[in-house]
Amino acid sequence: MELRERDDEVIMNMCNPRRFAVLFSVVPLLVSALLLAGCGKSYQAKDQPPVPIKPGDQCAVCGMYITEYPGPRGEAYIQGRSTPLKFGSTRDFFAYVLQPEDKPLLQTLYVQDTAAIDWKHPKGHWIDARKAWYVPESALPGAMGPTLASFRNKADAEKFAQRYNAKVLRYGDVTIQMITSMPAPKMNMKPMPKDMKAMPMSPQK
Repeated sequence: MELRERDDEVIMNMCNPRRFAVLFSVVPLLVSALLLAGCGKSYQAKDQPPVPIKPGDQCAVCGMYITEYPGPRGEAYIQGRSTPLKFGSTRDFFAYVLQPEDKPLLQTLYVQDTAAIDWKHPKGHWIDARKAWYVPESALPGAMGPTLASFRNKADAEKFAQRYNAKVLRYGDVTIQMITSMPAPKMNMKPMPKDMKAMPMSPQK
């Protein structure tokens, strides 16, 4: 009789509503943690390298042929694609990556180091866009008018910013409002300085 009462007590404890409440509150957390861990391992930067811009490549935002225009460019790997989206300017790059519906899909992001490229014909020198420094107020033309100069090193960005009495920003400081408020392309845009081909920046290590 005593043994049966113990068994009944064990069964009652197992069926206690409080136990089920705790169980059902913990399970979703465990599932979420596993999903997040899986997402974190879904891609790695070393598996998503920057891809050279080739003649005929078009900007994912404006559709213009990228190689026909000056200024630093951008690339973005997103979920579901094995190759990156390409952007003719950092302006178009941010116009895409800052969209709320696109942010959850973003993976590895690249921009070019202005201190190392020829502004008129930028090639290579890709850097992690999330770790880069940006100068938004320069008058130098990009594919869609004034654009953001992007830099690997803060010192280079600050030196460039002094030319235009501009500020230096991090990736997280750039907002969609800042991008949409940039002037539209103009035919009488300030001419490019003659020394832009060889930027007086610090050498790359």
